[in-house]
Amino acid sequence: MAANYWESTQRKHWQFSKDDLAALRQRLDDEDPALVHMFPLPQLRHLNIYFNQRTPLASPFWPPALPCLPPSLPPHPNHPDCC
Repeated sequence: MAANYWESTQRKHWQFSKDDLAALRQRLDDEDPALVHMFPLPQLRHLNIYFNQRTPLASPFWPPALPCLPPSLPPHPNHPDCC
């Protein structure tokens, strides 16, 4: 690994523009169209957008259920009707 990013091979050879990435994806799809049609999937970038936009609040298990307090303690301020 180069100590200087600007002199590194990563910067020189492994950075792609959006157009380059689209061309690479299309080339991979064109290499084996039978495989692509056998296993139709949404485009990976669309899946990435979907998963990255999800928040914990979109989950049915969020927020986690708070345990009820023993009767000797006052109720939790967010759950006054608990217990």
